[in-house]
Formats: sequence, C-alpha cells, structure tokens
Amino acid sequence: MESGHHCPYLGLKQNRAIRFASPTPEHRCYVTGDAQDIPVPQATFCLDSNHVRCPLYTGENLPSTNVLAIPAPLPQAGVRGWLGGLSGRDRRIYAVLVGLLGLIIATYIVSAFFLFAGDDPTGIGGTATTTISPTTAASTVPATDEPTPTFNLAATAAINRTQTAQALGSQTPTASATVSPSRTPSPSPSASATIIPTIFIFPTDTPIFVPPFEPPTDVPPTAEPPTDAPTAEPPTAEPPTDAPTAEPITALPTITLVPPTDAPTAEPPTAEPPTPLPLGTETPGGSVESVVIFFADPNGRVLVPVTRPIIATRQGRTAALNQLIAGPQAGLARLVPTDTRLLGLLIKNGQATANFNRLPTFGNEALTDLGLRSVVLALTERTDITTVQLQVNGVNSGAPRYRPNVNPDNPTQLDGNFATTSFLPLYFPLAKNGQMTRVIRLVPRTSAEGSATVNQLIAGPGPYSDVLAAPIPAATTLNTLAIKDGVAFLDLGSGFLQAGNRRQAVDSLLLSLSTFPTIDRVAISVDGVPLDALWGAEYRGALSRPALNHERG
Repeated sequence: MESGHHCPYLGLKQNRAIRFASPTPEHRCYVTGDAQDIPVPQATFCLDSNHVRCPLYTGENLPSTNVLAIPAPLPQAGVRGWLGGLSGRDRRIYAVLVGLLGLIIATYIVSAFFLFAGDDPTGIGGTATTTISPTTAASTVPATDEPTPTFNLAATAAINRTQTAQALGSQTPTASATVSPSRTPSPSPSASATIIPTIFIFPTDTPIFVPPFEPPTDVPPTAEPPTDAPTAEPPTAEPPTDAPTAEPITALPTITLVPPTDAPTAEPPTAEPPTPLPLGTETPGGSVESVVIFFADPNGRVLVPVTRPIIATRQGRTAALNQLIAGPQAGLARLVPTDTRLLGLLIKNGQATANFNRLPTFGNEALTDLGLRSVVLALTERTDITTVQLQVNGVNSGAPRYRPNVNPDNPTQLDGNFATTSFLPLYFPLAKNGQMTRVIRLVPRTSAEGSATVNQLIAGPGPYSDVLAAPIPAATTLNTLAIKDGVAFLDLGSGFLQAGNRRQAVDSLLLSLSTFPTIDRVAISVDGVPLDALWGAEYRGALSRPALNHERG
C-alpha cells in the first residue's frame, strides 16, 4: 500500500494533508471525503499497518444492529478549547515551534538594529580610527572642475582643518577622528586640491592602506524583513515514527499555527452528478487472471466467495461483474438475473459507478438484498474503491453504497462500538459441498484477537449452523498461540485429532488466522507434537493460506 504504516485517509480536523505520529482528538477520517470522528483506537488502526482492517476503511457497518453514538464532550470555543483538546506531546511540539519562531524574529530585529544604526564602518565589529598624516606627507593633486569624493563628512572636515593649517604656516599634529559611516556618502565640495590618503586602524593594530573612497551611485540594498514562518514543504511519503528522533529541532515539520474555528468550513462538493457511461470506461489496471465473486448457498442464507480463473485482462472489475452475471457453477445459487447487462463502469476518486440496463437483483433496492451485496462486494474486493454508485440506464439507483458485512453474527447483541467490540473473521465450510464461507462475529473487545478467533472457531457457526458445518471438534482446547516473524505457532489439545475432515479443519484455521496482517503462515502442533508427525507430511512446518474456493478453468 502506498500509505505505508498509517492510514492514507487520516488527517487533521483543520487540514486533511497534516497528521501526527501519535493519537490525538484532532485527527479525522476522510475515507468518505468528509471529516469523520474516529471511533476506533488510533494506535491500533489509523497509525499502524493494521489500518486495512479498520471497519471505517473497509466500510463494514452492521445493518443488523443499531450503533449507539457516544456523545463527545462539547469543546470549549476559541484557542483555549483547541489547546485543551490536544495531547501533551502535541502541545510540546506547538510550544517548541512558537519558541523557535520567536527566536528567529528576535534575531532579525537585533540584526536590523545594528545594520541601520551605522556603528560599525568596518563591518567586523571594531572601532575604526582615521589617521590624518601631517602636511609633509600629503600628496598634491591638481584641481579639477569635478568635486573629489571623500569617505564621509567627518574625514572631509579633518582634511579641511589640515589644509587651513598649511595655509597659516602652523605646525599641525597628527589628527585622529573616529569615523561613522553614512549609508549614502556624498562628495565633499571643499576637497578640490589636496587629497590625503586615509589609514584605517583595525582592532588588530595592523594598518591597511585604503585609496580615496568612491561612493556608489545606487543605494545599497537593505536586508529583507523575515517572514513569520518558513514555507511548509509538501508532505513526504515516509511513514511517521511513534518516537521522536535525535535530529535537531529544525528538522521538525513546519506547521502554521492557526487557531481553529468553532466549526470546520465545509469543503465545496467536487463530485459532479454521474452521467450515462459508455461501455468499457473502467480505468485499466494491472493484469489479472482471477477474480473473487460472491454467490449464495442453495438456501439463500449466506454469501459464499468464489475465486474464478479468467482470461488475463487489465479490466478486472468489469470481468468480475460479467462473471457474476454469468452465474455460479454447480452447488451455489445465482444472485443476478441473466438478462442483466453492464453498460459501463467508471472508477474515480475511490468510487465505482456501475451502469446497468436493469437493477442487478431479483429483489428490491434494500442494502440487505444479497444480489446488490454481491455486486458491491465484487467491486470493493480491492481496497482502492470505498463506495459504489449503481445506475440503471444512466440514472442513479439510490445513494452510494459501502462494502457490506459478509454474514454478520452478533450473539450477545453488542452495540458495534469499535472501542468495545472486536470483529473476528471466522471461516466455516458449507455443510453440503464444503466451500469455505466467512462469518464476521462480534465479541467483547480483546487484545488477544488471535486466541479469541481460535476459540470462536471451536464454538462453531452459531446461527448459521443449518447451512455451515463445524470442522473443529468441540472437545478441542487451545493450549498456546504465539506469533513471531509472521508465523503463528498454534498448539491445540488432543481433541483436535477427532476432526472428521482433516483438510477442512486445518483450512478453517489457516484462512481465519491469516486474515490478520501480522500472520502469514501457521504452524500447528497437538500437545507439543508437530501435526505432520500425527497426520502426515502434507501438514509439515508453517502452512500458508490456501486458495479460497478456487474453481477450475
């Protein structure tokens, strides 16, 4: 995924393009395009690679239960309320940035003061002394009609005094004058005959000969005033870290401190009303040779996923819908009428607009209809599509639809709050033909979701027991489950050896546990003995996820 270790739809309430590396109430979810409150633990989902399982990300809302909205405390208005809603780490970051900004401004103010005060003619911080040599050391230059420029008015006055002393025949001692430079030296009207070379005495007491100063014709440039803050660079694709690094404070991202308003400004809608789509408007993607589509069991109780091989194509979603219209092979029930035709498919900004010649279902337009669910599931199998707009002859049929739950089961009638509920993926085989079917079971929130998944598999398919089988014997016990480097080491009790169908029992465990992003393979043992020593070499070592109901071409 391009987003790396955080959710690509995560942003701040005030600015979608900015997010923090730690949880904060200012974070919002933009998966639908609008800012939404985040009811899930941000450290578990939003700021982790586990975001692909976030119910907001996948759009899995439970139609069978009413989600109770938990009222959030009303924030205080103004800057004080905004600061009160920030975490301690965010407040420290803002304090450091404000301090850094103040230091930059103070530095520019002090620099500007010395620049315009004119107390340093040498430019190196010392006091320059101009020494006027006696008249015997003067150089005589013929007078010209043009005035001869001098360094400044103080030096000119010293020269005039020397010339006057020469005219009177008096003895003139060496004259010293402290010179303060002027920004725009002006030519002296009196220096027309004799020019005395000037000697600067620097703090190192080393005399340096400087020829008569010729003033520039242009006004020297002044320093530009500092800006309030450096321009923010565009965000990079590097994943954020949970802990601050040892880099200097200047490496922190620049954030313009703008107090939030009481209510966020609504962004103007950018999506135009969909128009009738021509055939074949799906944006070509990578080459695909198989698609995952959903049919129903013969009783119409559950949705069953099927992996169907197809001729290699770059328009995978168009192929998936056409295969859905083509219908199932033996053992499953059709959900889309045979006279349905896909007129066009447009994918834009995370939404798929599918235009049909008729409503692709035998029933009504309700979301609970299995036919409409199968269409939406086929289009959202990959995570780059979050909503589906159905059309009939170019006219929208209802509102955009999110990916629905696949066979939900809520045995204790939980309210579906993500902070108090875990959604466990369970795979059971159909009782008639053994095809694996997914059930989403809601249980009280637990941090050990892997162990909870195994225990729920042992408990069986629950309300779907009339169509689904329990491949793992009820006498099975879970001894230990440890996860290391993507491998789950699962040790079960001896009751597991009573499984009537060994392949179904093992596949049920592999499909369910490998749904979690931290598990790639599963190594199974029984009371510490590797499973291959009991059931044969095909169960040796860490086993990979099997193909899900793969049909033959």
